[in-house]
Amino acid sequence: ISQVFVPAIISISLLVFSGWMIAAQLGAVPQEWMHGSTPLAFALNMGIASMVVACPCAMGLAVPTALMVGTGIAAHNGILIKTGEAIEFARKVTSIIFDKTGTLTEGKPRVSDALIVSQKVAKAEVIRLTGAAETNSEHPLGRALVSYAQNYLQKGDQRAADEGGGLSSSNDNAGESEGQQAARFLGNPTEFTAESGKGLHCQVDGRRVTVGKMAWMVENKVQGINDEVHAAVTRLEEQAKTAVVAAIDLQIAAVFGIADAPRPESPAVLAALVKMGITPWMVTGDNQRTAYSVAEGLGLPRQYVMAEVMPGNKARKVKLLQEQGHTVAMVGDGINDAPALAQADLGMAIGNGTDIAIEAA
Repeated sequence: ISQVFVPAIISISLLVFSGWMIAAQLGAVPQEWMHGSTPLAFALNMGIASMVVACPCAMGLAVPTALMVGTGIAAHNGILIKTGEAIEFARKVTSIIFDKTGTLTEGKPRVSDALIVSQKVAKAEVIRLTGAAETNSEHPLGRALVSYAQNYLQKGDQRAADEGGGLSSSNDNAGESEGQQAARFLGNPTEFTAESGKGLHCQVDGRRVTVGKMAWMVENKVQGINDEVHAAVTRLEEQAKTAVVAAIDLQIAAVFGIADAPRPESPAVLAALVKMGITPWMVTGDNQRTAYSVAEGLGLPRQYVMAEVMPGNKARKVKLLQEQGHTVAMVGDGINDAPALAQADLGMAIGNGTDIAIEAA
């Protein structure tokens, strides 16, 4: 029986494949049937389906084996796949949302510019107080300000901008975290209040320190925001840098420019996704000018940039695309990416991301 059955099933499957391939190439197949796949992939699906119906046992053994081999090869290349469903969803993805910081960029922001506008507080003191305010921060921009302040006070202006690293630990401080070492060196913040995606304010050595976006300064009624400050913020944002403003005792004190270079492979990855028929998006809390400048360097059109998105709204952006009929993948690395990673049809966490982000993916 098998001498007739096997060739017959293979022949029927090939006929089904050929028929659907021709129909798809001629445009006779409705697009909603194809779910965004190519004519070849669609026809191959139909041919395999015919074979599965005729002899399901063979496929029942082959599919788990293929999945096991696939996950093994992926792990060898540094990609850990949590479930087999992730592989199944991957082929259906039509849109991928990338978080900017640490995903499309290297995630190693450095303070490249420091404009001190305070007339009452010395430059070194402004930098120290700003760094002290950020000592407990987990945000990459906050850590960049802490590292810059440490280096500036230890090594001077130019070397602080060039090196960007923090304090080296000694045996005496081996049990301390980086934040504790920074607080001991720069000052310990108290009465700390932070609002995700906006900024923070606290007390450091009897002074009220406010650090964050320009809108955060306005919200906290900071004085002294003049044309020079606005021009500096605009200039930095047009250079694809994030502008962080600092105020001492509710008087504007400094504007810091923080640069985070794009990953060298990012433009090629985005271009490859477009060729595959997958739409890449970039989501960021940065100002539109900064976001558009970064996107331009990546070769990403402006219409695919989601700028000024608060951390809590990233999941809403994912849901919005899903409601429009997209199968969405989310790529991120931070704590504030976790809700979006969980909301997406397929979550991808970068390996150096936070544990929460990796667990949510």
